[in-house]
Amino acid sequence: MTNKNPVFVCGFTRGGTNILMNFLLSHPDLCKPTGETAQVFRGRREEPFWRIVQRRLCYDAPIRLLSGQDLFNPHCYQERSSISPVVARFIDWVLDREKRWARTEAQNRFRYENVEYSMDEVASARLLSKNVNGVVFLTDVLNGMYDDVTFFGLVRDGRALCESHLRRGASVDEVAQLYEQVGEAMQTYAGQLPNFHLVRFEEVITNPMDQVSRVYQHAGLDPAEVPKFRLQIKAKTEKEGERKLEAEHDRQVVWYDRTSVETYFDPAVNDHQINQLDPAARREFEQHTEATLRSLGYSV
Repeated sequence: MTNKNPVFVCGFTRGGTNILMNFLLSHPDLCKPTGETAQVFRGRREEPFWRIVQRRLCYDAPIRLLSGQDLFNPHCYQERSSISPVVARFIDWVLDREKRWARTEAQNRFRYENVEYSMDEVASARLLSKNVNGVVFLTDVLNGMYDDVTFFGLVRDGRALCESHLRRGASVDEVAQLYEQVGEAMQTYAGQLPNFHLVRFEEVITNPMDQVSRVYQHAGLDPAEVPKFRLQIKAKTEKEGERKLEAEHDRQVVWYDRTSVETYFDPAVNDHQINQLDPAARREFEQHTEATLRSLGYSV
């Protein structure tokens, strides 16, 4: 395979995976493709329509034809079947190609603050990609493709996750299914694969340096090579339920040194979001997901 020692961050949409991605992208040895794994092959809403069609026809359609399955469907919560070496090499080629093309401020432009990557440095960097929702069930396939792959599964209190999804129009049933299926899958992978490591969102925002050290160690990354962390500013839920953006634009990249990085986080963000949940919706979600919440270490 072209990509050596790749890293995949697994988790839920709205579950905080961007934080872990940005900590990892702060290391100069890692670069990401033009979107999440599913977006690379299927396109994303922000892209021109022609680009989405191009991705579907040139990337996704051949894989579906050759493998007989919809590997990158984020709404399919089922284990993917094994793939042929031909399909595996094509997936690896696409991810490497899209990594070389990702050259925006939030992707692979800056190796350090105000220091840009060269094209050769991007090409030689290790792949970092993100698998959310149903794409988490691609883990066994990717583990079979790469002998030296590392996975991180980011888990979070599902009630905060529920508030975020309900605010965007989802139903309690939809969020509960997502949380149960993906949460249980990540626990299973962590129990079966020594290279799949669970990370708690709550520990990342309360002890960021401890968690970064742990994550870098699992990924074989030298923390001494990261003088500053590049994090993206997003709107946060305040205690009163208001959404506040402390930047000029959403996802603006700001560089933090080790003494200031903790100011990026609000340790009470989960509480703020959970307090905005309608009590009836919270009870319904807890009834559906009680076993998963408890197994992930959250009291009900």
